[in-house]
Amino acid sequence: MRIVFVIATLDAGGAERVATTLTRHWSAAGRDVHLVTFESPDAVSHYRVDPGVEVHRLDLLRAQGAGGGSLGAIIGRTVALTRCLRRLTPDVVVSFIAETNVLAVLACRWLRVPVVVSERIHPAHYPASRLRARIRDLVYRLADRVVVQTDDIAAWFAARGSRRVTVLPNPVELAEPRPRPPPRAERGRIVAIGRLAPQKAHDVLVEAFARIAPEHPGWSLAIYGEGPLRTALSARIAALGVGDSVTLAGLTDDVPGVLATADLFVHCSRFEGAPNVLIEALAAGCCCVATDAPGASGDLLDGGRLGVLVPPDDPPALATALSALIDDPARRARCAAGAREGVAHLEAGTVSGRWLAVVEAAAGRS
Repeated sequence: MRIVFVIATLDAGGAERVATTLTRHWSAAGRDVHLVTFESPDAVSHYRVDPGVEVHRLDLLRAQGAGGGSLGAIIGRTVALTRCLRRLTPDVVVSFIAETNVLAVLACRWLRVPVVVSERIHPAHYPASRLRARIRDLVYRLADRVVVQTDDIAAWFAARGSRRVTVLPNPVELAEPRPRPPPRAERGRIVAIGRLAPQKAHDVLVEAFARIAPEHPGWSLAIYGEGPLRTALSARIAALGVGDSVTLAGLTDDVPGVLATADLFVHCSRFEGAPNVLIEALAAGCCCVATDAPGASGDLLDGGRLGVLVPPDDPPALATALSALIDDPARRARCAAGAREGVAHLEAGTVSGRWLAVVEAAAGRS
């Protein structure tokens, strides 16, 4: 069976990490797997692509940008993708992220190829124009399967006419976690990883840390990632007087190594799908704090059993939670001890197999 996976880029991001993980495991399972992106031919993937997976870069981003929302861009990309898929002759196509999903469904409809699309965010909270949202809802009804990450998102799509919606989790590679020093109260490191964008609410984290920094002078905060809010966050860090203890550390290609340095891991998004980095932090045995925002964070922390949940957009509540954990190393140790077991069911081989069953069932209905 030939599976073609379509995603706009292979940059740093949760959807991209899942794409490379799934395709690697499908290739290892003996499927003929191809990755199609809209990047330039000389683009470099942030994540490792399995040698058995052939990558086809269509060079569609330079003139139109990553969004490509104009009618001309949509038509141009659909034509280019259709030509590529006709040449690859897939048995089934898998696509990630809304704009790319629309193009994939239109191309596959023309070629009469079954298509599975996956929404990677909670669409009720993702800013999109009314026209774009309407196009997505109409086009998704033509997909052979719509994969989402939570029951809540599945219900949202079902209410809008998508008939075949499946909930599948994100996979995580459960390698042996790297050793970390024992918890202590007087000194430590808080880590966050994510795009510097409004959704990730790093402004809330900086505000919360500034509230507790005077009481915990031995603690620091490192935020890994890049994005449009870097300048604004830098200015806010300076204005709050915490420039000596807060670092905007940029992108990292060694997430396990970063997580091994974390005495606390914080994920403070305003909304999510299923945050990969929170799954990775749990798998690394981190004590985690997350916002109980729309998406899967609350489920991943089992309602607070595997970590601490706080309301979104609430710096005082986040500051209180961080301060309490800093002052209680034993609690942090207990939280970290159960974290890895809590995501064992998300082991990459198991989840990739579940995905493959859905993809092959869609192909079989063709």
